[in-house]
Amino acid sequence: MGIADRLWCRRTPSILVWNGVQWSLGSRCGGEVSLQWDGGRWLLACWRESASGNGTRRWLMLDRADAASAADWHALRVALVQHAGEPRQVSAISRVEVT
Repeated sequence: MGIADRLWCRRTPSILVWNGVQWSLGSRCGGEVSLQWDGGRWLLACWRESASGNGTRRWLMLDRADAASAADWHALRVALVQHAGEPRQVSAISRVEVT
């Protein structure tokens, strides 16, 4: 089994949500998400379990096809680019692959 096969097997679908105040990933709330790469249709982000940076790190692979709509995808990209460290009027929900 190659490296790509191993990574593919480890991927677990989850929901990434920015509610205008905090991020949540599945049932985990209050983490921090940082955008690592923006490819337009695909994004690579890093989730940290706690905002202090000491928590578990997860890599998130986001695909435009998994967003509910083009507007939701745009809102998610805006929230990630603006780092969403402060409350904003943007709400975003997207299905992600977690590794």
